[in-house]
Amino acid sequence: MVDLDPDIEAWIRKMEAPEGRNLTDAYRARVDAILARNLAASMHELWDGLGDVQRTLGRASDASEKHAAALVRWTKVSVFAVVTYTLLTAVNVWISVAAMSK
Repeated sequence: MVDLDPDIEAWIRKMEAPEGRNLTDAYRARVDAILARNLAASMHELWDGLGDVQRTLGRASDASEKHAAALVRWTKVSVFAVVTYTLLTAVNVWISVAAMSK
């Protein structure tokens, strides 16, 4: 069973009591007011939580964008290094072959 607010439990007990049967509508109105207050507080907490999630997702998106840019940059550096190494190796082989043919 759901744990109720102690105020609500007290008002429900008052409604169930024999002397409270004539005032049931007033008691129900009081319980509704308490529930509305609790709902408003819960909605405020939810709204704040969603704001926190939005800010966190924004920061995560920014970080992801920076990481992707760094990955692209280092991929370009890596490709440049591989092409340079390949060309230097080809030049070295060409020089060696040219030196042997003399």
